[in-house]
Amino acid sequence: MHDHRMKKSKYYQDVKARRKRLNALIIFLILLFGAFLVYLLFFYNPLEYKKEKLMISAGICGCVNQRAVYHLPVNSILADLIREAKGVNRRADMTRVNLAKPLMNDSVYHVPCKSKAASVSMPKMSYQPLQPKTIQNKKADHINIFYGGLPHTFMLLQIYPELDLITVTHLPFYTSFSMEKQRLADFFFLMGVDPTVYMVQNFFREKIDFYFVQHRQSFIDMVDYMGGIPVYVDTLFAKEYKMMEGVRRLSGFHSWEFIRFIDKETRKTNLLLGSHLRMDRQKLFMMSMYKFFRSMNIAAQANNVRHVLSISQTNLSVENASSLIEMGIKMKNPKLELLTLPGNPIYVNNVLYWEPRLDTYIRKRSELIQSYGG
Repeated sequence: MHDHRMKKSKYYQDVKARRKRLNALIIFLILLFGAFLVYLLFFYNPLEYKKEKLMISAGICGCVNQRAVYHLPVNSILADLIREAKGVNRRADMTRVNLAKPLMNDSVYHVPCKSKAASVSMPKMSYQPLQPKTIQNKKADHINIFYGGLPHTFMLLQIYPELDLITVTHLPFYTSFSMEKQRLADFFFLMGVDPTVYMVQNFFREKIDFYFVQHRQSFIDMVDYMGGIPVYVDTLFAKEYKMMEGVRRLSGFHSWEFIRFIDKETRKTNLLLGSHLRMDRQKLFMMSMYKFFRSMNIAAQANNVRHVLSISQTNLSVENASSLIEMGIKMKNPKLELLTLPGNPIYVNNVLYWEPRLDTYIRKRSELIQSYGG
């Protein structure tokens, strides 16, 4: 009888121990599942991937600074290849170059040269390397930032902290700021960042405090890191990329395609109209990205800014970027106004240029600032 009781007691002890182990395992699994849910909700980014990028080989010759074969990511464009070749030289005929042309693997691309008779000697530019501004006075009049989204997107951003106002002026890539009829995009690939910024600065007669330049891949990486941007997709773009019309969360690749898209019919019949429609599309995307960024918490904003700075060409430090974010937070209800540099289209040898009107720009900007109490 005593042995039977001992066996029964041991049996219940074993059952109790197994239950404890089972309960502990269930609690561990619940905690593990909870941690996984937190990761999915707050950290997982379905558009961000760590796989190794596929590369292609492409050669370049003609009027570039370094003729060679380069290795670039798949889906790169001719502008990326020219950038790898350290830009073009002074004899390059950029009016015959399609900077947005997709690159094919194991192909060679040629940048044509002007004849010596047609070549224009560029004036020597005297400038000092741009010194980034130290943001100390949070109530500064305004801050000027030059943005270059290669190959065809250029903008002047102006922040007015006291007015709760941010203006973005779109500079058409075919704008000619010089007497030599050099388009803005062509000048950038010829001279580089600092001379381009100085040219823009001289035209607007205002100091550019910071510059920020992105090429195609860094733009795509930026959008993917943010998890995509919610944008209203119109019928023409939706049809071309097999999407549904309406608000869609665009990946980095589709965001890039969205800001450069001109439908085939418009491209054939009216390139100037197509260019203006593309600028409208870029403004729509910028407004959507601005609203999406503003919806993030401060930590997420700071994290995204640090990432963008790490993959872009800029003189904007992390400290100054943090100051700008802090400035933006203190602006009660900042308004974003999207403008286009006024001007007139002109054709020279069948090449489109934009002749800017500074007087009209100054007048319109003054009226806008006054409407905000400035």
